[in-house]
Amino acid sequence: IKFKSTREVIDFFNMANQIEGDVIIYCGHIEIDAKSTMGMMSIPINKELRVTINTANDVEENNFMKEVEKYKVWEL
Repeated sequence: IKFKSTREVIDFFNMANQIEGDVIIYCGHIEIDAKSTMGMMSIPINKELRVTINTANDVEENNFMKEVEKYKVWEL
């Protein structure tokens, strides 16, 4: 994924906090909790990042991943 503005980072943070599972963003070797205000403040703009979600609820995961599509750069 890639964020083009701080507004997008805030929107992603709000989406992550609406689900029960863990949302982790990887910036190189650094792991950032997407539900952490301080963590999200460290997210770089215009840099490719990787995101993972860990939840037992498949519907929740699918809905979240659909919302994340707007930030998607490519799929590995």
